[in-house]
Amino acid sequence: MVKATVNGKELAAGNYTVWFDNEQSMKAKLKLVGKYQLKGTGSWSLNQEADDTWSYYQLWADGFYFTDVQKHWAQTDVLNAANRGWMLGTAADTFAPDAALTRAEAATIIVRALGLESAAAASAAFKDVPATHWASQAIGLAQLKGLMQGISDDRFAPDQSMTREQVSALLSRALKLTTPVSGAVKPFTDVPAGSWSAEAIAAMSSRGLVDGFDGGTFRPLASLTRAQMAALLSRAQPLLTQ
Repeated sequence: MVKATVNGKELAAGNYTVWFDNEQSMKAKLKLVGKYQLKGTGSWSLNQEADDTWSYYQLWADGFYFTDVQKHWAQTDVLNAANRGWMLGTAADTFAPDAALTRAEAATIIVRALGLESAAAASAAFKDVPATHWASQAIGLAQLKGLMQGISDDRFAPDQSMTREQVSALLSRALKLTTPVSGAVKPFTDVPAGSWSAEAIAAMSSRGLVDGFDGGTFRPLASLTRAQMAALLSRAQPLLTQ
C-alpha cells in the first residue's frame, strides 16, 4: 500500500479535501484584478492542472477571457457584459458570440443586469422548466417581475431562440420605456403599426438602442445572437445602472 506524503510528512489515514485551480477558478481570479484594481496576480503549478489552464494568463494579458471573441466585432461589448457578470461563457474559455440567444439565457441575463438575483422568486410555473433546470430561478423571477412570459400557459420553451422583436420588448420592459421619443421614431417597412412589438421597437429605436437594416427593414423575426445581446446591453448600460 502506497502511503501519501506532503512535503515529506506522512499523512494519517482519513479523508482529505484537496483544492486546486482549474480553468473556471483561474478565470474568476483574473477578473478580480480588474474589479478591485489590483497590481497583479500570481499562481503556482503542482503539475496536475490541464495544459490550457495557463492560457488564461495570456488571454488576460491581451484583455480577453474568451478565445473566440478576439478580433470579433463585438469583443468590447462581450468583455463589458462579462466583467459586469451579466453574461457568462458557454464553456470555460468560449463565449459562442455568433450562437443564437435562447429564452433561458435572455431571462438569466436580464435578471442579472437588473440585480434581481437576491429577490424572492416563485417557482417557474412551466412544465418544461423543472426546478433542476439551470435557469429555473431566473425564469421564475423574470415571470414574477412581468419581464417574460411563456409561449403558452404551461410552456416557456427555454431553449428556443429569441427574436429581435422579442428582445426589443424584453429590454423595453426592463428599462420601463413605454413610449417612443417624440419626433425620433424610425418606421420599419416590416413592422406594421398594429404589430404586438411595434411600440416596443419604436421606443427602443427612437433612443438609438436598436437599429434596422438597409432598405428600412427591422427583421423582427430574425434570431438575435449572443454578441448582439452584448452590444444591446452596452447601449442600454446607462439606463440599466441608474
